[in-house]
Amino acid sequence: NEFKKKFPTVNLVIGNQAQDKYYSYWMDRGYLEPQKMTQTKELFDLAAYCRTDKTIVLLVTETIMDDDNDEYRANISMRAFAVTPNSILTHVQTSRDDHSRASNLRAKKGAFDTCLDDILLEIAPPKEKK
Repeated sequence: NEFKKKFPTVNLVIGNQAQDKYYSYWMDRGYLEPQKMTQTKELFDLAAYCRTDKTIVLLVTETIMDDDNDEYRANISMRAFAVTPNSILTHVQTSRDDHSRASNLRAKKGAFDTCLDDILLEIAPPKEKK
């Protein structure tokens, strides 16, 4: 939803549709499960495979969960790449914490959403002045 708000005029492929495309990318290369992306060539190949003008790849690099004193804490580190089949347009790296008394899933979602906010600040188009 945050991507839709920041890019209201762009045709977005997100959620399950994007995940299915990502899984298909790896299956077409002979893997039953997605592999860890370690080379820029893989980013370029994925962008070409998706056949989009721009592909944003989110990589969760680390997730730390802790439950202490009836409070759940999560720390998520992410990297995001806005890529075309030929170049990296933008690269963002972020790490955020969140906590919840209700559940570790809520803490994890809060940390993830905050990471997305950081990423969107860097890759969203500038707002037009009125």
